[in-house]
Amino acid sequence: MSRYVFIGLSALAAVLLVLFLVRDRGLLSEELMASRAEVVKLQADVEFAAQTMAARDALDRKFFKEMSDAKQENENLRAAVDAGNRRVFVKASCPKPVSSSAGATSLDDGASAELAANARQDYFDLREQIVETEKQLAGLQEYVRQVMQGVKP
Repeated sequence: MSRYVFIGLSALAAVLLVLFLVRDRGLLSEELMASRAEVVKLQADVEFAAQTMAARDALDRKFFKEMSDAKQENENLRAAVDAGNRRVFVKASCPKPVSSSAGATSLDDGASAELAANARQDYFDLREQIVETEKQLAGLQEYVRQVMQGVKP
């Protein structure tokens, strides 16, 4: 009889072990599926980040080149003005001089208004800052339009 009890207990232990292993296998299988889903999601996130960074870098190169070209154009204009090849004209009106004789007609001297030499540097600095600000603003607007709204996860 002890032999039958031993066989019965061994069979019961084997059944319990099989049930434990089946349950454990089910839990591990669920964890594996969840991990695989997480890997797929992370891969999609990495791909989205790569696309966003590539779009950002392309926009950065484009607007940096435009800004560099505009600065170079400003430097060329500054050099031409300094060399006397070009002049900076300001749309302005000069007050008419008061004539010493009330009845005499006077002619304007005909000279156009022009920036003083010391104000030219300030003019070119302001012009460069305006161009730089415009290019930066255009770049940021394009970034928001293309990168932030155009590339969706």
